[in-house]
Amino acid sequence: PKIEIIYSGDTTICYGTEAQLHMSAVGGFPPYTVSWDNGNSIDNPYIVSPETDEIYVAVAYDDSGCYSEPVEYKVEVQQKPLIELGSDTLLCYGEVLYKNIFFPGAEYLWQDGSVYYDYSIKEPGVYIVDAYNFCFHSKDTIAVKFDDCGTCVHMPNAFTPNGDGLNDILVPAIGCTFSRYYFRVFNRWGELVFATVDPTFGWNGFYANKPSLMGTYVWLLDYEGQQHDFLLTEQLKGNVILIR
Repeated sequence: PKIEIIYSGDTTICYGTEAQLHMSAVGGFPPYTVSWDNGNSIDNPYIVSPETDEIYVAVAYDDSGCYSEPVEYKVEVQQKPLIELGSDTLLCYGEVLYKNIFFPGAEYLWQDGSVYYDYSIKEPGVYIVDAYNFCFHSKDTIAVKFDDCGTCVHMPNAFTPNGDGLNDILVPAIGCTFSRYYFRVFNRWGELVFATVDPTFGWNGFYANKPSLMGTYVWLLDYEGQQHDFLLTEQLKGNVILIR
Protein backbone atom coordinates (compact mmCIF):
# COMPACT_ATOMS: atom_id res chain seq x y z
CA PRO A 1 0.00 0.00 0.00
CA LYS A 2 1.02 3.58 -0.69
CA ILE A 3 2.77 5.51 2.06
CA GLU A 4 1.13 8.80 3.01
CA ILE A 5 2.17 11.41 5.54
CA ILE A 6 -0.59 12.61 7.85
CA TYR A 7 -0.16 16.38 7.99
CA SER A 8 -1.62 17.86 11.16
CA GLY A 9 -1.55 21.48 10.01
CA ASP A 10 0.66 24.54 10.05
CA THR A 11 2.61 25.46 13.18
CA THR A 12 2.85 28.92 14.69
CA ILE A 13 5.58 29.90 17.15
CA CYS A 14 6.79 33.08 18.82
CA TYR A 15 10.03 34.63 17.65
CA GLY A 16 12.91 33.21 19.68
CA THR A 17 11.20 29.90 20.45
CA GLU A 18 11.28 26.50 18.75
CA ALA A 19 8.83 24.23 16.96
CA GLN A 20 8.67 20.45 17.09
CA LEU A 21 7.61 18.95 13.78
CA HIS A 22 6.16 15.46 14.11
CA MET A 23 5.91 13.17 11.11
CA SER A 24 3.18 10.52 11.16
CA ALA A 25 2.51 8.16 8.27
CA VAL A 26 0.13 5.41 7.17
CA GLY A 27 0.40 2.66 4.58
CA GLY A 28 3.45 0.74 3.43
CA PHE A 29 5.29 -1.41 5.91
CA PRO A 30 6.02 0.17 9.29
CA PRO A 31 8.13 1.23 11.07
CA TYR A 32 8.70 4.54 9.34
CA THR A 33 11.63 6.88 9.12
CA VAL A 34 11.68 10.42 7.83
CA SER A 35 14.00 12.62 5.84
CA TRP A 36 13.66 16.37 6.31
CA ASP A 37 14.81 18.81 3.65
CA ASN A 38 16.61 16.29 1.41
CA GLY A 39 18.41 14.56 4.24
CA ASN A 40 19.19 17.56 6.39
CA SER A 41 17.76 15.66 9.36
CA ILE A 42 16.15 12.33 10.17
CA ASP A 43 14.95 13.36 13.62
CA ASN A 44 11.34 12.83 14.56
CA PRO A 45 10.31 15.17 16.03
CA TYR A 46 12.37 17.63 14.06
CA ILE A 47 13.17 20.64 16.27
CA VAL A 48 13.55 23.94 14.43
CA SER A 49 13.79 27.59 15.49
CA PRO A 50 13.42 29.78 12.40
CA GLU A 51 13.58 33.56 12.70
CA THR A 52 11.03 34.09 9.92
CA ASP A 53 8.29 32.02 8.31
CA GLU A 54 9.75 28.82 6.94
CA ILE A 55 8.73 25.66 5.07
CA TYR A 56 10.26 22.26 5.84
CA VAL A 57 9.78 19.30 3.50
CA ALA A 58 9.33 15.78 4.86
CA VAL A 59 9.51 12.44 3.04
CA ALA A 60 8.49 9.26 4.87
CA TYR A 61 10.19 5.88 4.29
CA ASP A 62 8.84 2.49 5.30
CA ASP A 63 10.71 -0.63 6.30
CA SER A 64 10.92 -1.85 2.70
CA GLY A 65 12.52 1.36 1.44
CA CYS A 66 9.44 2.75 -0.27
CA TYR A 67 8.76 6.44 0.25
CA SER A 68 5.93 8.93 0.26
CA GLU A 69 5.25 12.07 -1.71
CA PRO A 70 6.99 15.07 -0.10
CA VAL A 71 4.84 17.11 2.28
CA GLU A 72 5.48 20.72 3.27
CA TYR A 73 5.39 21.61 6.96
CA LYS A 74 4.78 25.35 7.33
CA VAL A 75 6.07 27.21 10.38
CA GLU A 76 4.81 30.75 10.91
CA VAL A 77 6.92 32.94 13.20
CA GLN A 78 5.09 35.65 15.12
CA GLN A 79 7.27 38.77 15.30
CA LYS A 80 7.00 41.54 17.86
CA PRO A 81 5.01 44.33 16.18
CA LEU A 82 7.12 47.35 15.32
CA ILE A 83 5.12 50.55 15.69
CA GLU A 84 6.12 54.20 15.83
CA LEU A 85 3.71 57.04 16.51
CA GLY A 86 6.48 59.61 16.33
CA SER A 87 7.40 62.49 18.60
CA ASP A 88 4.92 64.66 20.47
CA THR A 89 3.72 67.33 18.10
CA LEU A 90 1.95 70.67 17.79
CA LEU A 91 -0.62 71.21 15.04
CA CYS A 92 -2.74 74.07 13.86
CA TYR A 93 -6.47 73.93 14.53
CA GLY A 94 -8.16 72.32 11.54
CA GLU A 95 -5.20 70.10 10.70
CA VAL A 96 -5.46 66.31 10.91
CA LEU A 97 -2.60 64.00 11.87
CA TYR A 98 -2.87 60.60 10.17
CA LYS A 99 -1.15 57.54 11.61
CA ASN A 100 -0.76 54.20 9.84
CA ILE A 101 0.93 51.56 12.00
CA PHE A 102 0.17 48.44 9.97
CA PHE A 103 2.23 45.41 10.95
CA PRO A 104 1.55 41.97 9.40
CA GLY A 105 -0.47 39.71 11.67
CA ALA A 106 -1.03 42.32 14.38
CA GLU A 107 -4.23 43.49 15.99
CA TYR A 108 -4.68 46.97 17.41
CA LEU A 109 -6.31 48.72 20.34
CA TRP A 110 -6.31 52.50 20.75
CA GLN A 111 -7.12 54.41 23.93
CA ASP A 112 -10.67 55.09 22.71
CA GLY A 113 -11.38 51.47 21.77
CA SER A 114 -10.64 51.81 18.05
CA VAL A 115 -9.21 48.60 16.58
CA TYR A 116 -7.85 49.80 13.24
CA TYR A 117 -4.24 50.30 12.18
CA ASP A 118 -4.99 53.67 10.58
CA TYR A 119 -6.06 56.48 12.87
CA SER A 120 -6.90 60.17 12.48
CA ILE A 121 -6.03 62.67 15.22
CA LYS A 122 -8.18 65.80 15.13
CA GLU A 123 -8.22 66.94 18.76
CA PRO A 124 -5.60 67.63 21.43
CA GLY A 125 -4.82 64.78 23.76
CA VAL A 126 -2.59 61.83 24.57
CA TYR A 127 -3.01 58.95 22.14
CA ILE A 128 -2.00 55.40 23.05
CA VAL A 129 -1.99 52.30 20.87
CA ASP A 130 -1.28 48.65 21.65
CA ALA A 131 -0.31 46.51 18.66
CA TYR A 132 -0.32 42.84 19.57
CA ASN A 133 -0.42 39.23 18.48
CA PHE A 134 -0.65 36.11 20.63
CA CYS A 135 3.07 36.37 21.41
CA PHE A 136 3.85 40.05 21.93
CA HIS A 137 2.47 43.48 22.83
CA SER A 138 3.98 46.73 21.57
CA LYS A 139 2.72 50.05 22.91
CA ASP A 140 3.45 53.62 21.93
CA THR A 141 2.17 57.03 22.98
CA ILE A 142 2.02 60.45 21.37
CA ALA A 143 0.85 63.76 22.85
CA VAL A 144 -0.73 66.15 20.37
CA LYS A 145 -1.43 69.82 21.02
CA PHE A 146 -3.24 72.29 18.80
CA ASP A 147 -2.61 75.99 18.37
CA ASP A 148 -4.28 78.91 16.65
CA CYS A 149 -1.94 79.39 13.72
CA GLY A 150 -3.85 82.47 12.56
CA THR A 151 -2.18 84.61 15.22
CA CYS A 152 1.01 84.69 17.24
CA VAL A 153 -0.44 86.37 20.31
CA HIS A 154 -3.28 86.00 22.78
CA MET A 155 -4.06 89.01 24.96
CA PRO A 156 -5.80 88.78 28.35
CA ASN A 157 -8.93 90.88 28.80
CA ALA A 158 -8.02 91.99 32.33
CA PHE A 159 -5.07 92.28 34.72
CA THR A 160 -4.62 93.11 38.40
CA PRO A 161 -1.43 95.09 39.14
CA ASN A 162 -1.74 94.90 42.93
CA GLY A 163 1.69 93.43 43.68
CA ASP A 164 0.53 89.95 44.68
CA GLY A 165 2.57 88.32 41.93
CA LEU A 166 -0.52 87.06 40.12
CA ASN A 167 -1.51 88.66 36.82
CA ASP A 168 0.33 91.87 37.75
CA ILE A 169 1.70 92.56 34.26
CA LEU A 170 -0.19 93.08 31.03
CA VAL A 171 1.74 91.08 28.46
CA PRO A 172 0.42 88.92 25.62
CA ALA A 173 0.92 85.18 25.53
CA ILE A 174 3.16 84.73 22.52
CA GLY A 175 3.95 81.80 20.25
CA CYS A 176 6.20 83.41 17.67
CA THR A 177 9.70 84.40 16.88
CA PHE A 178 9.23 88.08 16.10
CA SER A 179 11.01 90.11 13.46
CA ARG A 180 8.92 93.18 14.35
CA TYR A 181 7.03 93.95 17.55
CA TYR A 182 5.43 97.18 18.81
CA PHE A 183 2.97 97.07 21.73
CA ARG A 184 1.17 100.19 23.05
CA VAL A 185 -1.47 100.95 25.68
CA PHE A 186 -3.69 104.07 25.79
CA ASN A 187 -5.99 105.43 28.48
CA ARG A 188 -9.55 106.62 27.92
CA TRP A 189 -8.32 110.08 26.89
CA GLY A 190 -6.06 108.66 24.21
CA GLU A 191 -2.84 109.24 26.09
CA LEU A 192 -0.04 106.74 25.49
CA VAL A 193 0.64 105.18 28.89
CA PHE A 194 2.93 102.36 27.81
CA ALA A 195 4.96 101.25 24.78
CA THR A 196 7.57 98.57 24.13
CA VAL A 197 9.32 96.74 21.33
CA ASP A 198 10.34 93.90 23.67
CA PRO A 199 7.85 90.96 23.57
CA THR A 200 8.90 89.88 27.07
CA PHE A 201 8.27 93.31 28.63
CA GLY A 202 4.74 94.22 29.73
CA TRP A 203 2.83 97.08 31.36
CA ASN A 204 2.81 97.12 35.16
CA GLY A 205 -0.20 99.43 35.42
CA PHE A 206 1.83 102.56 36.17
CA TYR A 207 1.94 105.81 34.21
CA ALA A 208 4.34 108.65 35.01
CA ASN A 209 5.47 106.66 38.06
CA LYS A 210 1.94 106.62 39.46
CA PRO A 211 -0.62 103.79 39.61
CA SER A 212 -3.10 104.14 36.80
CA LEU A 213 -6.80 104.30 37.58
CA MET A 214 -9.05 101.29 37.38
CA GLY A 215 -10.96 101.08 34.14
CA THR A 216 -10.76 100.13 30.49
CA TYR A 217 -7.65 100.73 28.40
CA VAL A 218 -7.03 100.30 24.69
CA TRP A 219 -4.06 98.34 23.42
CA LEU A 220 -2.51 98.20 19.95
CA LEU A 221 -0.07 95.58 18.74
CA ASP A 222 1.78 95.63 15.44
CA TYR A 223 3.99 92.63 14.74
CA GLU A 224 5.54 90.30 12.21
CA GLY A 225 6.48 86.82 13.35
CA GLN A 226 7.16 83.23 12.42
CA GLN A 227 4.90 80.51 13.85
CA HIS A 228 5.37 76.91 12.73
CA ASP A 229 5.80 77.29 8.97
CA PHE A 230 3.74 80.46 8.73
CA LEU A 231 4.91 84.07 8.45
CA LEU A 232 2.28 86.22 10.14
CA THR A 233 1.82 89.99 10.01
CA GLU A 234 -0.93 91.56 12.12
CA GLN A 235 -2.10 94.89 13.46
CA LEU A 236 -4.30 94.11 16.44
CA LYS A 237 -6.47 96.28 18.68
CA GLY A 238 -8.42 95.47 21.81
CA ASN A 239 -9.56 96.50 25.27
CA VAL A 240 -8.24 95.44 28.65
CA ILE A 241 -9.63 96.15 32.11
CA LEU A 242 -7.28 97.26 34.87
CA ILE A 243 -8.53 95.95 38.22
CA ARG A 244 -7.11 96.82 41.62
